[in-house]
Amino acid sequence: MNKLYIEQVSKNALVPTKGSTHAACYDLYSDLAGRVVKIRDALNDEYTTHCQGTITLGPMDRALIPTGWKMQCPEGMSIDFLPRSGTAWKVGLTVVNAPGVIDHDYQNECFVAVINHSGENININHGDRIAQMRLVPVLDTELIEAELPEVNSNRTGGFGSSGK
Repeated sequence: MNKLYIEQVSKNALVPTKGSTHAACYDLYSDLAGRVVKIRDALNDEYTTHCQGTITLGPMDRALIPTGWKMQCPEGMSIDFLPRSGTAWKVGLTVVNAPGVIDHDYQNECFVAVINHSGENININHGDRIAQMRLVPVLDTELIEAELPEVNSNRTGGFGSSGK
């Protein structure tokens, strides 16, 4: 069994949980009680807010939501932060850089970069499930600069070239 080490850096942080026995991912919770949160508005202006438990994101606003945890995965693995499907579909809140990747050697608190894709304000409260995380194997890869080997394919284009 793989081990994911977590270290609490905020006394109000909630431990990530699985929604069911066979869930592929752990839910991540916002840690907003007494925290400073970085926000970028729809015009890309950055500011910070001292949060007492709730922040409001306007349409197309982004925020770095603290989790309250440092995390370390095994060597040869990474931690991916992914959108929660229900939150993305029902509310319009998703992970900006999905997947957000936490490397084995990252040593600081983990934050989730979220964006409000809805046309209305979204409130994020302390303890809301904002994303999910999973361990992912990292393949050791050698880059080889060379002419590409031939591939047997009838494909002739890029975006949309394989049909609807």
